[in-house]
Amino acid sequence: MITVSINRAYENLANAIIIQAVKDIRIGNCYSRRAKTFLKSEWCRDLSKVDGRMILKRLEDEKLRKRRLMQNE
Repeated sequence: MITVSINRAYENLANAIIIQAVKDIRIGNCYSRRAKTFLKSEWCRDLSKVDGRMILKRLEDEKLRKRRLMQNE
């Protein structure tokens, strides 16, 4: 039972780190370059089953869609 709780806590922490990286990239703050590097890193792959490179691709797609919407207005 304790092992399950520890594993869940580890997964929650790993997910929180990845979520914060996504937030930093979206708002373009001073950490966004480091966040992009992190998402491409082996450390990101070790922390989670999430594909950081796919996240970056989706963020770029999101950015392009927003740009197109703004141009069409």
